[in-house]
Amino acid sequence: GEVRFGTRLDSLEVADGALRAIRAGGETIPCGPLLLGIGHSARDTIRLLIGAGVTVTAKPFQLGVRVEHPQGLVDRWQYGSACGHARLPPAEYHLVAKGAARERGDVYSFCMCPGGVILPTNESPGQIATNGASRSRRGAPFANSGLVLTVPVEEIGNDALTGLEYLERIERAAFASTGGNYRVPAQRGPDFVADRASDGVLETSYPLGGQWTELRRFLPEFVITGMKRALADLNSRLPGFAGPDCLVTAPETRASAPVRISRDAETRESVSARGLYPIGEGAGYAGGIMSAARD
Repeated sequence: GEVRFGTRLDSLEVADGALRAIRAGGETIPCGPLLLGIGHSARDTIRLLIGAGVTVTAKPFQLGVRVEHPQGLVDRWQYGSACGHARLPPAEYHLVAKGAARERGDVYSFCMCPGGVILPTNESPGQIATNGASRSRRGAPFANSGLVLTVPVEEIGNDALTGLEYLERIERAAFASTGGNYRVPAQRGPDFVADRASDGVLETSYPLGGQWTELRRFLPEFVITGMKRALADLNSRLPGFAGPDCLVTAPETRASAPVRISRDAETRESVSARGLYPIGEGAGYAGGIMSAARD
């Protein structure tokens, strides 16, 4: 086999309902089965597929913020009097604020990273989007997690491209809110809940730094209100979750794909292009590391 680094998929040749060849790196390559594991952020490839006549549909997706706390605070929530014991690893959490998004359902933690960092995950210039990761030792001083709600298809429309464009508008608006410097927009937890601007020293693990920004400048109102209810709920159970040591950053727009590349239920092939097998998170049937790996 071959691995072709730095080679982009430029086009697909589909004829009589079957994939015949791909165009990649300036070369036309006849192919049999093609496993398409593009991830959920390859928006240019999604548009390419639609242009080639591959069936792609809209699906519900997750949207929200990424919260950051000192790891020591998370340890105290989870370990209590045993906090600080040498044999205990950095603590983590999996949280649900039931019904906090009202008709849109629950607000829940996603991709919690103990002793981790908030990372930029935009693939194009002029956008800001957040994600998170932990190194193997989980030894960084902060913990972070996505806090998201589900946006139903009916919220924005059934066209496959509508969800992509909706998220791109939010990401471009986030970039504009910082003056175009790629620092992550941020508010302290109490300020976010009270609709007031934050000031003072901003500490974050985000490698490009942060900038105090009122997140309502670019997040939809239903996200703001859902996150406020969730923070209040979680703060009642974990004192300080929405306190002065809580940093709310945004936007968290890459928790799941807003589209699904339609597959046959038996063969798992594309319903419109035999031989094309959409796999992993970008296919729209998985929503996270483990489910994408299983897919």
